[in-house]
Amino acid sequence: EELTDVFVIPRGALRGEDLAYVLGDDQRLVERRVDVVWQDDNTIVVRSGLKTGEQLVTTVPAAAAPGMQVRLPGEAPPKTAGRNGTKAPATTSAENKQP
Repeated sequence: EELTDVFVIPRGALRGEDLAYVLGDDQRLVERRVDVVWQDDNTIVVRSGLKTGEQLVTTVPAAAAPGMQVRLPGEAPPKTAGRNGTKAPATTSAENKQP
């Protein structure tokens, strides 16, 4: 069966069986329930729950929670942050792909 209108994401981006995080406009984590239609050891194919152009968090901090503010790799910490600012997760832009 050929799958269409799906997202192919790295396995590490999935939390549990059906949860992924994307970055909101304010650099805060937003939870998304996703519909996993296929997976192997490295890759997951998702039919719904993500939108084209969103920044998918591919390395989720262990203590991640919805609304947690994060910064991207290479960004300076906010001026109000202390010495132990939040470590930036890795992200990738969501794109529809054919597996």
